[in-house]
Amino acid sequence: MSFLRYLLLFFPFCLCWAGPFVLANNSLILTHPSKYYHTDRQSKEVTQKLMRENQGPIYALAQWPIEEDKQWYALPIEMIDVEFYSRAGEHEFIFPKDLKMNDFHVTLAGGYLSACLGRTLTGIVSEFILRKNQIETLHIHLPMKAIFTGFTLREGKLWPVTNKDESIFDDSVDAFNLNNALSFVEKKTEFLQEAFHVALLRKYPMNKVDSHLYQIEVYLHEKFIFELQDGTRNSVKKKQIQIYIF
Repeated sequence: MSFLRYLLLFFPFCLCWAGPFVLANNSLILTHPSKYYHTDRQSKEVTQKLMRENQGPIYALAQWPIEEDKQWYALPIEMIDVEFYSRAGEHEFIFPKDLKMNDFHVTLAGGYLSACLGRTLTGIVSEFILRKNQIETLHIHLPMKAIFTGFTLREGKLWPVTNKDESIFDDSVDAFNLNNALSFVEKKTEFLQEAFHVALLRKYPMNKVDSHLYQIEVYLHEKFIFELQDGTRNSVKKKQIQIYIF
């Protein structure tokens, strides 16, 4: 057992406030992949495949020590490099400020897209934009079958499982993963645009982000589908963020 994992086992709150943690390129971040929230077998299998194939470190954001959590499905836990206590997807990841790179890649899995995973996503985006670094483009990869959304099917249509304020999409167990949710949507681009506007621009941004400073492009299966913006445009050189849904 690693020292950090041992520490978390007995002091589950300590790592949340342990200070900034520098991300490595090709990191995989797992936000609450637990059957407590989501029991889809496909999501479990795809998450485990991502872990086996990932070329960088694997970080877990967990609400309980994962060695004691029988609901945790991102296995084997021995592949996880560091686990952090995270009640709602919050984190203290930062980017290496002295490492000059054209491209930096991060993959996210877990959920919910517009709740805890949304906080993880906005935290990464805000950190990249607001804190000085020498990275040209941040690439965020979102595997659809490993991300649960909070939607369920009712009378042939997608509906939020609950109406609680925690997430406009869901707060409860057994919602669709993003791939399955999209299979019921006719206008996929509009559906995704609304979901990411909520997750990134309206509901969970952890810091106020100056729209002059960033450009966020969203791709579905490597095809550009839309740009996330708040309506402000100018000629200032912007930091580039590309989100790939696949």
